[in-house]
Formats: sequence, structure tokens, C-alpha cells
Amino acid sequence: MRIVSFRKDGLLEAALETLLMSDNIGSPVKYQYDGVAQPLSPTTLRYLKVASDLKGLFGEGLDRVAEIGRGYGGQTLVNDQLLKYRHATLFDLPFVNELIRKYLNSMLLTGAYRVTTINETLPDKYDLAISNYAFSELPDVLQRAYIDKVLATSERGYLTMNSGLGGRRSSGKLSLEQLRELLPPFEMYEEQPLTAPFNYLIVWGHDKDFAGEYMIAKQPE
Repeated sequence: MRIVSFRKDGLLEAALETLLMSDNIGSPVKYQYDGVAQPLSPTTLRYLKVASDLKGLFGEGLDRVAEIGRGYGGQTLVNDQLLKYRHATLFDLPFVNELIRKYLNSMLLTGAYRVTTINETLPDKYDLAISNYAFSELPDVLQRAYIDKVLATSERGYLTMNSGLGGRRSSGKLSLEQLRELLPPFEMYEEQPLTAPFNYLIVWGHDKDFAGEYMIAKQPE
């Protein structure tokens, strides 16, 4: 919350008036935060921080966005309401996709979405590809499939990673060197706030002025 508040990009104020105040579906655990009257869900606050990154790095109103590993659809809703992304293609497992449909269809979106699996889609071009950990947690054979069908032809990319730099989560996953060979040319930034050792961001096609001001470049050891 401090990161988004510091940036003064208007997203926190917009979310407090809408998303964060009405965030009750599924009865999420909420906590009290300084300066806010009502308790808030830390999960939704995390999605808001990612949306703040996306706004600064890539702007608003993108037409075609691919999202890998969407959980229940919370990030999709935040992006739809605050960033006005027009259409999102959501990749996950079939039973997870049913949960996403149930959650998102309980809302009124400004844009549109579809859910699918990697086996149900052909290679396509996207304005932006997003993954919050999911891509980095896949075995390398599935990582390669997502690179071939989604990431390699995405004009912009934002991947929160927890593999590739070492640690137990990197076993059976693509290394940073392999990712450099397979993905579009990218830059690495520190995850803020850092939620686990070896976590980092992979970003390409972004506004480097924003990144230079608000994000910390990461140099792998």
C-alpha cells in the first residue's frame, strides 16, 4: 500500500472508492491499514500494486492482454476496472477456469475476457503478457509451450518470477540463461516488496523512464 500511495498515480484513490470497498465475494480475510476507515484484503492490495506497475510501465487501455495463471480472476478484475484493458485471454487449468468464470461473471466488466488452456490455443500476438509467479512455477516443458504460443510474440511482458536464479523452486525450470535465449530482450527488476528469496521481475517493451524512477534494477549474483 505504501508503494502505490507514494507513486500518486490515482489508482489507490480509485480503488478505495470502488474495488477495495466492495471486495467481499468469497469472504476474504481483511486487515486494518493506517489512514483507511474500512479493513482491506491484502490480496487485492497486492493486485493493486501490480496494476500500478502495469500502468507506469505500459499505460492504460491496451487491446489484447494475455494472463498466465489467473487464480480466481482478481488481477483480471483490477486491470479491467482501473486500467481499462479491452480484452484479456486467461490461461489456466480447466477446473480453475470454471472458478474464474464464476467470479468474473458475478461482476460487471468494462472490457471482455475468455478463459482457455495452453492446449486450446494457437500462437498469437498480444499487446501485453502478464504472469504473477504462475509461469515461473511451471515445469520447463510447459514454460517452453507458453513461450512459443504466448510470450515470444507479446509486444510487452511483465512476469513475476520465483525460479531461474537458484533455490529449490528452480529445479526443473528454465534457467535465467535459457530465458534470455527464448524470451524477447528483457530487463530484470527487484520484486517490491520482496515476498521470498530469489524472486524478481522480468519486463520488456516498457517505459524505462518510469522503471528508472520507481523500480530497482536487479543484477543476478
